[in-house]
Parts: sequence; structure tokens; C-alpha cells
Amino acid sequence: PPDNCVRSGWPKRLNACCYSPSQRLLAAATDDGRVLLLGRPGNQVFLASPSAGERTAALGMLPGTLLRLSTGGELEVWSLQTMDLVEVAAVEFVTCFAAVPASPFLLVGCRSGAVRVLRLLRHSDANTVTSIEELAYCVDPDQAGSSDSASVLTVQPRAEERRVLVGYADGCLCLWDIPGKKAVATTDAGEALEVRVPRLRAVDAAPRKLAPRRADGHGPRPPLD
Repeated sequence: PPDNCVRSGWPKRLNACCYSPSQRLLAAATDDGRVLLLGRPGNQVFLASPSAGERTAALGMLPGTLLRLSTGGELEVWSLQTMDLVEVAAVEFVTCFAAVPASPFLLVGCRSGAVRVLRLLRHSDANTVTSIEELAYCVDPDQAGSSDSASVLTVQPRAEERRVLVGYADGCLCLWDIPGKKAVATTDAGEALEVRVPRLRAVDAAPRKLAPRRADGHGPRPPLD
């Protein structure tokens, strides 16, 4: 039946994809470096990357913006309004990225192990990205406990602007406090993630008995023991 029909026949093999529920857009990258955007039925656009021939390592979408990371370490920012390439991030070899929800900031992991922060500058209509600004903030890989490249980034749910989990190629993990500029938790490859929490004050093993309220209703009686 028609409602079970699917599309087939990609020009090259599919190697990355992402979907934006709010924009109702599906982006799919092919082996030749192109990105196919699918929207409403019958609407599709091919974006041809300047790094032709380089496969896509990852795709991501923000409001009005498509992010494409090539296997050559270049992070491209595309406008979904004009379907044009806005800019290629002028940072060192990028290996992964993560957007901070409801903010203009983008975290990028690098082959050196550093995690850098980019700001997407937008037009007054808030949907068109005009340029990229690299901030001075940087997560030092030495403080994060690894000397290998960053391989995956993910922001902590309900603390998106405060914490990011960084995974390194050597298997190490680091939960990083962004405003505090320090590691909250680290682990070596194969070890369990140990979160540093304040030591709790010791309490008596036997709980105190709760006293009934006084007859006048103005507070509890003195403890029974």
C-alpha cells in the first residue's frame, strides 16, 4: 500500500544522519561528502561540501543551522535559510562536537584532547547564522586526566550549561564543570566513574523519637529520651 512506500537509491552509501523534530528536517550524508536534506514530501536539497571526497563523520542541526564534521577534522556551518556554507570553524582538527541547548554555544572536541567553545553569531531574525566566534575558554586535557584525542561529547541533562561529559580515545572519561573550570569526576580506561561528592556528617545510628505536640498545640514536648 502507498503508506508503506519507502525511498531507495542513494547516490552513495549513507554514513551519517540526523533529524530535527522541531524543524521536521532529515539530513543524510553520503560517501562523496554531499548532504541530502529532506523536508515536506517532494522537497529535497543536496548540499555540496567544499571538502569534496571526504566522508562525513557527524551531522547536527540547530534552529536554522546544519553542522557537518568531515573526517578531515573540518567543522562546517551551513545556513538552512539560504542553503549556503556560512563558515568553516577555524580551530584545530575537530573530532566531535555537542551543542548546548537553548544557547548560541557549541562545544568542540579536538585531536589534541582539548575541548573548545564556539559561539554562533546570528542575524536579528535569530535563525540565520552569520559567523562563528571562538572563545578563549578551553578544557585542558591534562586537567581532564587524558593525553589522547577527544572522541565524544555530551552535555549533562538538566545541567546543559554547567557540565559536559568528555570521552577520550584511550577510554578515559571526564565529567567537566564548565563554570568551575574543573573536573568533577574522572576515570581511567576500564574503571568505574567515581563522582567526588562532599563527605556527609555522621549521625547517630538510633533515630530520635518524635514527641507528640503539647495539649495547647504550640509546639512539641521535650524529647522523650
